[in-house]
Amino acid sequence: ISATRAYDATDILFDPIHQGRMFAIFRHPVERAVSMFYYLQQATWESTYNPMYKDITIHDYARSSVTDDNWMVRSLAGKADSPGAPLTERDLDVALEIVRRKCVVGLLSNMEESVDRFSSYFNFRKRGMQLNVKKNPKCKEYLKSGSNTNSHPPLQEGSETWRLLEQKNGADMILYREAERIFKEQKLLIP
Repeated sequence: ISATRAYDATDILFDPIHQGRMFAIFRHPVERAVSMFYYLQQATWESTYNPMYKDITIHDYARSSVTDDNWMVRSLAGKADSPGAPLTERDLDVALEIVRRKCVVGLLSNMEESVDRFSSYFNFRKRGMQLNVKKNPKCKEYLKSGSNTNSHPPLQEGSETWRLLEQKNGADMILYREAERIFKEQKLLIP
């Protein structure tokens, strides 16, 4: 089962007797925001498309009220439909606890290792799925090229714009740092 909104899926699919695990690929929140901005400049097919994005800079976007904030924490805490609404400490705690207790963590910056870990943990190989990146050249090529990539100029880490986006995504930054820690920890637990 694939779901972009884990909170909604867990309400429907699981209960205290029937529990589940998930995997997620985490991306640095500032890099995600930058990519989203450039994507939305051209994604006329998206419901979130706004022609105003074509006429502003990434810095203008970072300073504006239309910037996504804390998308991952909102998704995990069940507040994906409330962009801009204040998050509470409890929302962050819920997101952190879900990732700590229920998630096999992957990192976009370590995609090959992440896919191998998911494959190992969830026994994809035994189910006939060829997700072994080292043994499947098509899988490796797909991960390198990406079917959902969007080329854009990089944002200088530490720049004013970077800091604005980091500040707007403060809860996601905390969650991402924890995901990085868990990723390293799980390396020792999942062959």
